[in-house]
Amino acid sequence: MNLLPFFITAFSLLFSDTSTITDSRDGQTYKVVKIGDYWWFQEDLRYYAPGSYCDDKNHKKDCCKASNFYSFDNLGSVCPDGWHVATEEEWKSYLAHELERHAMALNDLKLDTLPHPNNTYMYIDTTSTLQLTGDGSLLQIANNGWIEGRRHKGTDSGNYWAPLNMDGQGTNHLHMNAERMFLHTHDHHIRDRKSNQRKFNVRCTCEGEIPQQP
Repeated sequence: MNLLPFFITAFSLLFSDTSTITDSRDGQTYKVVKIGDYWWFQEDLRYYAPGSYCDDKNHKKDCCKASNFYSFDNLGSVCPDGWHVATEEEWKSYLAHELERHAMALNDLKLDTLPHPNNTYMYIDTTSTLQLTGDGSLLQIANNGWIEGRRHKGTDSGNYWAPLNMDGQGTNHLHMNAERMFLHTHDHHIRDRKSNQRKFNVRCTCEGEIPQQP
């Protein structure tokens, strides 16, 4: 029995391509990792976009040391040139890749829909050894909470925008901890008065080759 193809596959799943990019807008450098056909930021975007939380006033706060928080208005233009905010489908692809990396099948997950006044929640859950967040995950996601108005809210999950398309349309977002990804959309606290608006973290992605920064 030839085990070489098995070991090649296992090696490629465990050791993904990695690189770094420098954002030409502010000179900040990010680690990136190849997952499937896409390059992903392995770090939260930190760029000071207009209206983002971690600006000159707040950037020294603990929650701003490795992240920034953005409103849905930022999503179409916040990533570096050639990159876009990771979409809902790309986050699902990340989940599928992590399942494969841990030798799991889709039927190992629980998929439920929960009623909500404005929409349907999609809830993905597993009780296995799968680690979607933390140092053991490809994206090294931390539990950074979110911003509501001007207040930082601590949570036990990473909270990210997941728009419907590369143009950043839609208010879709997700809450992810080590064992679950909770993907949903609603307008309350999103399309709301500024004192209630929530801001989430962003991961940028691109397909194919890493774009050259101008």
